[in-house]
Order: sequence, then structure tokens, then C-alpha cells
Amino acid sequence: MSRTVIKYGLLAGAILVAFFMTTKGLWISADGKIDMAKGEIFGYTNMILSLSMIFFGVRHYRNNYLEGKIKFGKAFWVGFLIAMVASAIYVIGWMIYANVTGSAQYSMDQYLESYTLYWVESGMQAEEIANKTAEFQKNAELYQNPFVMALFTLIEILPVGLLVALISAFLLKKK
Repeated sequence: MSRTVIKYGLLAGAILVAFFMTTKGLWISADGKIDMAKGEIFGYTNMILSLSMIFFGVRHYRNNYLEGKIKFGKAFWVGFLIAMVASAIYVIGWMIYANVTGSAQYSMDQYLESYTLYWVESGMQAEEIANKTAEFQKNAELYQNPFVMALFTLIEILPVGLLVALISAFLLKKK
């Protein structure tokens, strides 16, 4: 099982990082502003496509090591482990990228600008916007801690991986 987990987890993680690096220019405008809507579309598309390796990894394990039979729990466990490896690669890739380029703080500034615009457009009162801005800035300060940055990044990718593992286990279970 470990060969399958490592192989497919590394593959999914490498695709995640490569896709992020190659598509980044498509959701950042010429003036350097992040288009949040495009970023979400590209981000989740990347996650789903890359993490589809979970499905292929579980299927490979089932067909090549378990004579085509796997219970839901075992299939989910294999998928979960592949998701963990892929998530670890994604976190490492982001940590390197963010620290080498210095984009972590820039991204936070862009997120705050985007949220502020959304809050204003939604009719939120100035006092409430000020409170939300202060809360966001506290979280942005926390994000400067590498452990917190890694944890936030993990929380970004792992739930999607768990969902793909759950769906894969359901689709691939065979008695």
C-alpha cells in the first residue's frame, strides 16, 4: 500500500504545485491585482483535477494488490493517505513559493482589499467594516508565523482531498 500511496500522493502533489505555478498569470492582472473569482475557479479546478489521482491510486491498489476487491473503509484509508501526501507536497510548495517571492503578505493585502470592496458593496456599515478589517489584520499577522501559514494552507487543500477520497471509496468499493 505504501508504494501506491507515495506514488499517487507525490503525483497529485506535483500536479497541484505545477498547475498553481503555470496558471498564476491567468488570474493576476497586468497591474498585479489578484482576480479573486478567477483565483477560486482556477484553484478549485486545480484541486479537483490534481486530487483525481486519489481515485486512480485507490483503483490501482484495489486492482493490483487486492484482486479487484476492496471494502469502503480500506478504499477510504488509501485515499486519505494519498490526500495527506498530496496535501503535504502542496503545503511545502506554497511555503517555498510564498517565502521566496514574498507573496504571502501581498496576497493578504489583496484579500483584504477584495473583502473590503465586497463589504462596502453589500451595504455593511463603516463600523462593522472596521471591525472586520481589524479581525482580518489579526489573522494576517498570525499568518506570518510559518506554522500557522502551513496550517492554513493544509486546511485549504485537505478537505477537498478528503471529499475526493470519500467519493472514490464509494465508487470503487467491491466485495
